[in-house]
Amino acid sequence: MTRTRQMPNKLQQSNELHLRMLLRKERNTMVWSPEANKLNAVAFYDMMFNQCEPRKAIEQFVGDEYIQHNPEVADGKEAFIEYFERMAAEYPGKVTHCTSSKLFGRFEI
Repeated sequence: MTRTRQMPNKLQQSNELHLRMLLRKERNTMVWSPEANKLNAVAFYDMMFNQCEPRKAIEQFVGDEYIQHNPEVADGKEAFIEYFERMAAEYPGKVTHCTSSKLFGRFEI
């Protein structure tokens, strides 16, 4: 059973609203900006960790290929989904908070 946990804080709600304002759809691709990239990264982590919805996070935020940085997890979207679904089951109620991020070119970490 997947457990969904919302983070009902004003900062997240503001970020989500701002993200919707920053992004435009053009032929099913998002227009890139540094601020939108940061908000996407935070939304991705919130969806996969806190809301325990890694499949939805992959579908919404990941392109054609996913290369995993964690040597304990195989590359690819399905490996990512399987790993984080297992983590959600093994650690119910876990919550992470993104306290800072760094932009390297078009990559947010």
